[in-house]
Amino acid sequence: MRRRGRGPTALVVVAMVVVLAACGSDDSKSGGTGGGSGGASSASKPKVYGAGDSITVKNGATFVIALEANPFTGYSWQATASANVQFESSNQVQGTSNAIGASGTQQLTFKAVQTGSSTLTLNYLRPFDPPTTPPAKTQSFPLTVT
Repeated sequence: MRRRGRGPTALVVVAMVVVLAACGSDDSKSGGTGGGSGGASSASKPKVYGAGDSITVKNGATFVIALEANPFTGYSWQATASANVQFESSNQVQGTSNAIGASGTQQLTFKAVQTGSSTLTLNYLRPFDPPTTPPAKTQSFPLTVT
């Protein structure tokens, strides 16, 4: 009886190990609140702010606000208009639990576009609710753009 070679099986196992190792590296969870420089350049990661922080950034700098959110409920953080910053993007980062419906962190990215001081307000709401429905939560951030 002829014995089947193990070459193809070994190759598949090695390929799976390489793919899984690449998937295991997740740099998106490395940022935290605080630390860093307010005038982050495009070559460095933007500073991340959290609830209760005051924000001071240089004009043209990008920054992130990270707040707990659960998109499975239909709620998300929405920024109100501000003359000093421009909303760039939003990203949901999974929390430590893999359970379906578990909350995570919503990261909202902004760019400073005009010097001055104001308050940046974020509302936690469901976009499909009637416009007269008050937000479930509100976070306000004192903002200074230099």
